[in-house]
Amino acid sequence: MDHPEDVLFQTTSNISIPELEEKYGELLPGDIVFKMAEHKNFEAAKAAFKPWFDANAFDIHYFLHVAFPFEEWLEDPIDSFIARSFVMKLLDEYNDRPRADRERPLSTEALTLRRLAGELPHLAIDETDFTVDWKNRELRETANPSNKLDLHAMELSPQENSYLSYYHLADRKNYVPDEFMIELPQNVMLLEIPHELILDPVAVIQEQGLDNLSLLRNHPVLAGLSGKLIPLTETLLPQIIAENLLTQEQQVKSKIGR
Repeated sequence: MDHPEDVLFQTTSNISIPELEEKYGELLPGDIVFKMAEHKNFEAAKAAFKPWFDANAFDIHYFLHVAFPFEEWLEDPIDSFIARSFVMKLLDEYNDRPRADRERPLSTEALTLRRLAGELPHLAIDETDFTVDWKNRELRETANPSNKLDLHAMELSPQENSYLSYYHLADRKNYVPDEFMIELPQNVMLLEIPHELILDPVAVIQEQGLDNLSLLRNHPVLAGLSGKLIPLTETLLPQIIAENLLTQEQQVKSKIGR
């Protein structure tokens, strides 16, 4: 689907103008469009849009792009953000402008809207694409969803800004080292992935039951996420192996001395 965010613009209400004015008082034409969209009567909002646009084209553009750009709407209820996005869609359609340029990366606003529509983030690990499902605490290999990395099995980093787990490169799975190992395992590296506020801030907003998107001011929805792979020589495993070898050597000497 070219515009997965359109799922957010499905009419689920039949609220009327008299009902809106009973709730909010007398409304200007532009307010009617926004309030109809906020209350999920998108068909009525669209019908009220054209005459409003014809008379107020400059004001609408200024209001949405200059006076109250994307960032200003993050403090408002999520339904207000969606209503604004719907009006932006109507503006683009009215002016016969493409809503997205396939030659350019999606804007932060478009990424946010698509995430609200249910499109999950993606994370690349060693050129393998994983779908991020923070709600279920797992990363699913996109091409092979049965293969999952369990985020419960990952540890918070000492800096508390990422998660760590050993990762088997060939199997593309979490790896748990043998505590008695005496040599470094093959095809294994330490995987570091971003904190959930980077991985999927919208999931955090939903999990915390927040009614606005203000968290996105400092933690916007991002594309192009990737995990970092760290050689085992830069981990604690060589120290553990050295200790295990020393213990093994001491046990051998103890047996010989009996």
